[in-house]
Amino acid sequence: MKRIFFILFIVTISFFNCAKDDTPVDPEPNPDTLYFPPINSETWETASITELGWNESALQPLLDLSSPK
Repeated sequence: MKRIFFILFIVTISFFNCAKDDTPVDPEPNPDTLYFPPINSETWETASITELGWNESALQPLLDLSSPK
């Protein structure tokens, strides 16, 4: 009797572990978030701080932090 319960337990666990997951593992990238500059060009697309929604008052401390001393 214990053997039957053990086999049913293993089959049940195996069944739930093999359930299909509908979430994609590697979703398609959003073309709006990726940017590649044109080939053989020195021109890059630019955007202002306000267009990006960044905190303008935090820009200078960021630049001070990243500049070599």
